Amino acid sequence: MGRLDIGSAMSRLPFVVILLLMLAVTITGCSSTPNSELISAITTNADAQQRKTAAETLAGRGDAASVKSIAAVASTNRYAAEGLETMTDTFERSGTTSAIRCLGEVKTERAVYILWKMLTSPTSGTEDTKIEAAKSLGVTGSESSISGLVSAYKLCPSEAVKTSVRDTLKNLGASAVKPLVSGLVEQDTDWIAGVLADIGDPAVPLLVEKLKDERREVRFGAAMALVKMKDKNPKAVAPFMAMLANHDLQGMADNYPFFIKLGSPGTEETLVEVIREHGDMTMCLDYLNCGNQRLDEAGREWARNNGYNVYTAPGSHGGPKWGEGN
Repeated sequence: MGRLDIGSAMSRLPFVVILLLMLAVTITGCSSTPNSELISAITTNADAQQRKTAAETLAGRGDAASVKSIAAVASTNRYAAEGLETMTDTFERSGTTSAIRCLGEVKTERAVYILWKMLTSPTSGTEDTKIEAAKSLGVTGSESSISGLVSAYKLCPSEAVKTSVRDTLKNLGASAVKPLVSGLVEQDTDWIAGVLADIGDPAVPLLVEKLKDERREVRFGAAMALVKMKDKNPKAVAPFMAMLANHDLQGMADNYPFFIKLGSPGTEETLVEVIREHGDMTMCLDYLNCGNQRLDEAGREWARNNGYNVYTAPGSHGGPKWGEGN
């Protein structure tokens, strides 16, 4: 009684040591589980905790190809969709470039929003992670992610990040045209015109349509993009140049902002004919305020002939400026 049995205690020690060693092997084994087995666990295992553990483990590896595999079945596999949410949590906390690449493959609206925040936040992330966020929004490729890139541009903290946004949108091609054209309602859209000009042919039909938009800034933003195509993608604007070459006054009247922004020397007299034959009040105001003396005179002539008086007032008119696109 009260006597410590040293032998009995020692006889129990190996069991404790072995148990701890076995536990260590189990934990180590989890970290070496192949990605394919983790994907299988995430998408098929009935145990919710094991699915979550597998998702967190796989997310920690930052393997975008694995994420893509899970995302591909998430619309029809509830376990996969839950796994993506768990992985998204991990990626958001991590914020590394590999995690950001993975978010691009998740392709959910939540992932898009996280990437947009990473791209635009003035207080978090580095230039490299913001550049990666722009690329990942492009990988997502949804209309909301593309619109996010357009809206994020003016919030980008450096020229390198802005360049990444422009390049990503240009590489998206036709799918980026509609969100970019929608962005023409904003101020400072010269960069949008440049990207649309880089995209070229796929952008032309919608830009031509927008030349007749009731919103002045949209009409002239579209004209700017088309003018920029003259050098970047000359085939895309060949029909406009043919209007000028063929003396197509009606065609030029329908698209006159293009020809004003183009501002080619020697085209003024043709544009004078355009307003005489097909002028209206909007065209007259744009002629009066475009900065070209000959077109100003033509605008005043049209106003007189149609019973209007021309007055000069302080302020500015938001119409196209002569040669602005060159």
